[in-house]
Amino acid sequence: MRRTFRSIAVAVLAGVLAPLAIASPALAVYSPPPTRLGDYTAIHLLTDRDEHHLGTVWLTSYGNGEYDLRVCDYYSDGYYISGRIDPGNGIVQVYHSRGVGDANCFEKKIYGVRKFRLGWRDFASGWATP
Repeated sequence: MRRTFRSIAVAVLAGVLAPLAIASPALAVYSPPPTRLGDYTAIHLLTDRDEHHLGTVWLTSYGNGEYDLRVCDYYSDGYYISGRIDPGNGIVQVYHSRGVGDANCFEKKIYGVRKFRLGWRDFASGWATP
């Protein structure tokens, strides 16, 4: 009886602790310097070994204070990419992707951008100028 109880207790304990032992570690991420091509600037978020492209925030300038913002999430991890826009009035505006993949990118025409950055979970890239 005692031996049966002990083996049941060991099996229950192993069942509880096994998922903790094999749980995946948190993603380590970084944001390379902004990419500037013609009228647009993009901030990307990658895993530390460039295994996954998690998301991107694009800002396209039309030269008259008008911009197109595009916020995209490419990695299904339960967290969304956000674009944080500082128009220069001290109030940062935050826009989130609507889901994962190009079909769920958030797009909006905005005006007067002084600087912008990408956010994900508790990470934020450096500020970039458009």
